[in-house]
Amino acid sequence: MSFNRKKTLFLRVGILFLFSLIFAVNQVSADTSYVISGSVKDIASDKGIQGVTVTIHDENGANAGSVSTDNSGTFSLTVSSSGDYTITNVAKIGYELESPPMIVSPGTPVNIYMSYLVNPITLKDALTGALITNPPNQMLVTLQDSSPTLSGYINANGQVQLNIPSVFGTYIFNIVDVSSNYVSSTVTLTQTNLTANLQPKAGIINGTVQDTTGAALNMADVAAFQPAMPTTHYMAQTDGTGSYTIGIPVGAAQTGYTVAANKDGYISGKITNVNIGAAANFTGVNGLGKLTKIVNVVPSLPGNGTVVVSVDASPTFTGTVGELTVAKLFGVTGTPTVQAFTTATRTIVYNAVEDFTLQITAITSGNSSTVVYDYKANVTVTGGTANPVNEAGGTTTLRNNSQSVVAQIPAGGIDTNGVVAIQQITKSNTKATTTKGSPNYLYDIKVTDVTGNSLTTTGNLKKIIITLPFDLTIINPGDFEAGNSVIYHASTLSALEAGNASAVPVSQIIKTNYVGDGSVGSVQFWVTSLSIFGIGGGGSSPVTGGAGGGGGGGGCFIATAAFGSYFNPFVKVLRDFRDTFLMANGSGRAFVKWYYRASPPIANFIATSKFAKGSVRIMLLPVVGFSALALQIGMFWSNLLMFIVIGTFIITVRKLYAYAK
Repeated sequence: MSFNRKKTLFLRVGILFLFSLIFAVNQVSADTSYVISGSVKDIASDKGIQGVTVTIHDENGANAGSVSTDNSGTFSLTVSSSGDYTITNVAKIGYELESPPMIVSPGTPVNIYMSYLVNPITLKDALTGALITNPPNQMLVTLQDSSPTLSGYINANGQVQLNIPSVFGTYIFNIVDVSSNYVSSTVTLTQTNLTANLQPKAGIINGTVQDTTGAALNMADVAAFQPAMPTTHYMAQTDGTGSYTIGIPVGAAQTGYTVAANKDGYISGKITNVNIGAAANFTGVNGLGKLTKIVNVVPSLPGNGTVVVSVDASPTFTGTVGELTVAKLFGVTGTPTVQAFTTATRTIVYNAVEDFTLQITAITSGNSSTVVYDYKANVTVTGGTANPVNEAGGTTTLRNNSQSVVAQIPAGGIDTNGVVAIQQITKSNTKATTTKGSPNYLYDIKVTDVTGNSLTTTGNLKKIIITLPFDLTIINPGDFEAGNSVIYHASTLSALEAGNASAVPVSQIIKTNYVGDGSVGSVQFWVTSLSIFGIGGGGSSPVTGGAGGGGGGGGCFIATAAFGSYFNPFVKVLRDFRDTFLMANGSGRAFVKWYYRASPPIANFIATSKFAKGSVRIMLLPVVGFSALALQIGMFWSNLLMFIVIGTFIITVRKLYAYAK
């Protein structure tokens, strides 16, 4: 064979790859419309789904808005400019998302598919393992914090059907046995583990909870526990008359219980040495007194060499003499002074800019509240709160800058009187991997005694339950459960952002909320030591886009892993082909659904191997080329043209083989 014929054969092979590249990079011209629109459909019936919340972010990660689908399942959202946008969240209770988060452009409608989700929750006897098949309307299961309330009774098969939120997460269910055969329980379940084991009831402790005026307290939390095992509780909640009944399981101790009652806005109380069958009444002198709550403590620097600490209380300050006092626990040169009353927000002036600790006492309800406030000169604090707690437990909540953090001491969580303090701290390093899943702020959470000594150090802290916010553009559904996103904590802000932090084990996660408000979700967990908390998030998903999950983002897991970015133009071609052709028919949707489940492990391997990345890129080029061609001229003509190209390729390979032979 002549030299020219050899050149011609190899040139043909090169042309095939060039053909793929040309069509892969041939993208549609820029959109001129600034409206993002589309439809959300049921994957089985292909009918639109009404009331689905669709949240969209721009390419810089800023929230462009949320919109709900109409009665035909369609939505539209006007945005400020052209360019790529990310659909970061699609949620409706009772449905599971089949189309992953995707990149969209104004003027190009998209189709999003969801499947109806029914999750049976199974109840079993913890001792025998047998199904609990109580008579109808006897065993009520309710998803905690659901809105609207999701609840139902178990059927003859020991199951209850609840359409729990359709993103992978960890949920808390309250289970109440009206027949009184089993101990009413609060259990944590996930979509992959929906079996709850209930303990048969051996006896009860009951009673009434009132305030100091004799008024019944509704929805007060009551817990019974053994002092030697303070983190094992048997719980109940009061009804409208203030009455409660706590079930004690078979095999538990018969005597010596501590019963604790607490309600937000009241001083928690406890009664000791209670036996099964006895009543523990929080009435009269044992009633719960109103609590002065310090709801916000915020420092500011006026620039005159002082630190001004603003304090708000509930009930509010009125100007009464002695309602706010302060003492310095730590500081070098400064002295704190309470300023004269002018507004409901009282101020304390510390006449030096340095690290200091103050003991603040407020009284606006007849009962004083003493907390400890810690100021660090090199940390930007944007909000804070503190509340006293005792062995009966208590809850402290900070709501600031559209974020909420909750620190709950359960009954027996500490074995002395203490103070829970929460401070909201601005990130100083927005690129730190250990905090990238926290939306703008980190949280310093402490439990001390009234003199500022840490109860973690003294060993008095047994358990605290914390709820932190996280960024939904960074954290994807299931990331915490899979270990792709981690809750970190460290003793200082600099240590946390430098990566010198400890991780909270996945086993200590109680509840996750991947829906939230469309921008911020939440994760609840328990710990026995405290410090500054942040969330490292996103797994292998790109921080800039915040989309995808599993192996690489947006469902095109293998392509994203190979090309290194969710925003790579070749990956976008494959996404567009999926949305335009595969999701338009039943067989295509079935293939996509299988691909989402099968491809993440492969993508994870590709992402860690340079050789695998290069090899897969080469193999994907013809696929990208065909996809781009189909998007331009349609499937029929693309198939015809590709038939001709493949035929030419086969003939060429045969000639090469013959030449080599």
